[in-house]
Amino acid sequence: MSAGLPGLGLGGLFLIVSALLAPLVELVRTLRGRSSAGAWREVGRNFTIAVCMVAVIDLSLRAFLAVSLLWGAGNAPRLDDATVVPLGPAAITFALLATVLAVAKLTGLGLAAHARRRAPVYLMRGDASRDRDRGGEGRRRRDRIGSEHL
Repeated sequence: MSAGLPGLGLGGLFLIVSALLAPLVELVRTLRGRSSAGAWREVGRNFTIAVCMVAVIDLSLRAFLAVSLLWGAGNAPRLDDATVVPLGPAAITFALLATVLAVAKLTGLGLAAHARRRAPVYLMRGDASRDRDRGGEGRRRRDRIGSEHL
């Protein structure tokens, strides 16, 4: 088992996919009137970084394959193929990323639903024995506290 290449795991894939989809999200925000020039600059910068990352990964793999062909390292794929990125491991990583994001979203939705239907919390105010010593009835006052105070 190998550790893999930095930037090609879940975090790198999430960054690249997010940056490549960001122009679509920002376009929707623009159509709704919720965008700005600064937001588009940030989206453009992230999109450019993601495209450069994909290009560098592809060129690096092509260079590695070219060197391996020159040294006679066996049956390496041809350099003029459409892709030199191994699609099997990339698909597995993408599926794992989709699973992690789906579980995180479902957990967030479940916690939000649980918080909405949670029973109210009651806190006791005052000290019954102290109130009794002062001539009071010795009853505690019960205050309802919502979930926003916890």
